[in-house]
Amino acid sequence: MQPTSNVTPTSSHATSIPIRVGLVHGHLAARSKWPLTTPGGRPLEWRTMEASDAGSNLVDIWVVGTQGDREKRMDTARCLTSSASPTPVLILLAALDDASDWLAFRAEGYHETGSSAELLAQRLEALLPEPARNADRLPTPGGLIQAETEFWESTFNMAGAGLITGRSTQFLAARDQVGKLGPMRTRDEAIGRIHQILASVTWELNNPKAKELLGLSTPIALDCGFVRRMTPIQPQALLADFLKLGKESRCSVGDVVVRNDLGQPMYLSLELSLPENATDTLLLTLLDISHRVELEATLRDHVNHLEERVEQRTLQIRQAKAKLETEGHQRQRLADQVRQNLVHITQGVISAKAILGVALPGKEELRQLFTNSLFIERPRDILGGDFLFMAEKNGKRTLALIDSTGHGVPGSMVALLGSMLINRACAELKDPTPSDILRDFRMAFDQQMNRHSDAPQMFGFDGAVITLDPDARQLHFSGARGDLFLIRDGQAEVIRGTRESIDLISKAHGKTTPNVPFEPHVIDIQPGDQVYLATDGIRDQFGGIHGRKLGRKRLADMLEQHAHRSISDRESALLQELLRWKGGNAKVDDATLVGIDLTDFQEG
Repeated sequence: MQPTSNVTPTSSHATSIPIRVGLVHGHLAARSKWPLTTPGGRPLEWRTMEASDAGSNLVDIWVVGTQGDREKRMDTARCLTSSASPTPVLILLAALDDASDWLAFRAEGYHETGSSAELLAQRLEALLPEPARNADRLPTPGGLIQAETEFWESTFNMAGAGLITGRSTQFLAARDQVGKLGPMRTRDEAIGRIHQILASVTWELNNPKAKELLGLSTPIALDCGFVRRMTPIQPQALLADFLKLGKESRCSVGDVVVRNDLGQPMYLSLELSLPENATDTLLLTLLDISHRVELEATLRDHVNHLEERVEQRTLQIRQAKAKLETEGHQRQRLADQVRQNLVHITQGVISAKAILGVALPGKEELRQLFTNSLFIERPRDILGGDFLFMAEKNGKRTLALIDSTGHGVPGSMVALLGSMLINRACAELKDPTPSDILRDFRMAFDQQMNRHSDAPQMFGFDGAVITLDPDARQLHFSGARGDLFLIRDGQAEVIRGTRESIDLISKAHGKTTPNVPFEPHVIDIQPGDQVYLATDGIRDQFGGIHGRKLGRKRLADMLEQHAHRSISDRESALLQELLRWKGGNAKVDDATLVGIDLTDFQEG
């Protein structure tokens, strides 16, 4: 039976020659997806085919679907597009397909599967106009290049930041030339050298966000005048980073000021990177940080205002001293104390971010304990409530990823409390296991909160804990609303933790239900195993074409897709996947992902 369609052919085209469509990697059960006529009324005859029929005259156009394994789809596309047959090829792309891989095929065009059946019918008619069957028809190089360019530009313009590409060979040559000039003597000299390096690059392919931030007007072969308008805030540090790019690192980051034609400043975060999967390519990423700079300036003004208020108060106390000398001395001491306290509190807020980075373990500590590991941390605000816990005891290594209630400054304070409690819980156990650690962590939290029963208790923790036993070659896992993602033989398995958080909300509402024990899981480690822990900020991020949550299934698919990469390439690829999914949507929560390759633990 033929599939149905929302497009109804008119009687005037009922006798038109039909277009025979060969569908590979798809089936005709989803009838609403495959149109029966083109917008012009030509009938569409859908047939499920095999790639081995590429040389035959059975169809007028090939359509590569999205069903089945991705590698098999790419092999089919390679077979069809390299065939000597003039039959055009249309490739359907899923939402998470990597555009650069598919653009390598000389296909007639690409179509997003999220579009409607009417748009697919219009696409087919445009690729195969009248007459329906023309044996001499060959793909038009100009049309192919235009289609690939439009698809690439569409993907490029979806980025939430300003993006510009250039030639890395030009940058590296200018870098080497500037590196031979000797030490810098002034700030202006450092700015001039930075401009010299950037102006030597031919910049291309800017997206709409880059045009907005830099006031650009042309999409390719940009005038390097925008380089001269960028003034680095810390030029010496940025130049030193530039000179290391391509030698010691593949990324350089710094802040710059850009002024428009009216002289109004805009503060941008600039990142230069050398993509590992591209040839002779330099990527310039720009983010508007003007709002952050304004907040910092407001905070500094607030500090200055506090200084002025203290001085005014001191003057008032001195005037009162003439009348009441004894009270004047007391007021003087009080004013000095108030002034010092206010200044110290304000300085503490400014320094909070740096202090949190020292107090809680990060990527360096993770790689010291787990060599083959990756760590992606994207807090919703400048400060976050996600934190790591690591320990080594009795030859076993433990890693925990804890998600504290809240984000920003309050979330970071809860994280510091949680870090103290879980460290204490693990230290008091002779042979800690994940379920024991979570149990004692909850007990320590209960005791801590009971000491302050009058305070609001609307915060707590979710988390996941793993312990690796190299001698037994086993992995122990337990979770408090935290999950474990296991990648084995290229397939992902999600092991759910106990559906119980570490909090006191139930007790605060008068419920007496006993605490649910945290279920232990024991997994025998096999060659090539990979494990991942993620906070709910990863799963709950809205994105994609339909603005839905990422969810466990899509996250597991991402981990499967990049499991074959090296650990460093995998970290970069997963970060790009998460950024592509988020697109222009706002962050919903702190998002953290930790992954460990277990090869070292099997080999002893």
